[in-house]
Amino acid sequence: MVQENPSLVRQQLLQSGLSEREIRAQLNAAGLPADALDQFLSGDSIDALTVFDDNALSALQTLGIAVETADGLEFVSVISGMQLDTDG
Repeated sequence: MVQENPSLVRQQLLQSGLSEREIRAQLNAAGLPADALDQFLSGDSIDALTVFDDNALSALQTLGIAVETADGLEFVSVISGMQLDTDG
C-alpha cells in the first residue's frame, strides 16, 4: 500500500519527469490544493509517519501515481506531461 511506502511516492514523483511547478499546476487544474504533495516534493526526510490525508491520496491518483483497488491503493505508471481532455 502507498501508506507503507512514502519514500516510493517521492521516487515516483521524481521519476515522473514533471517539475514541481507542473505537478502543482496539474493538482490545481484538478481542483486540489497545489501543496497537497509538498511533503513528498520537499527535501525533508520521509518516514512511516508521513501523513497521507485525503488531499495527498487524491493528488496521487490525479497524477496517476496510485489508484484505488479493493485491497487499498496500488502504484501505477506515471503519465508525464499535461493531458488533453478529448471528451469535450
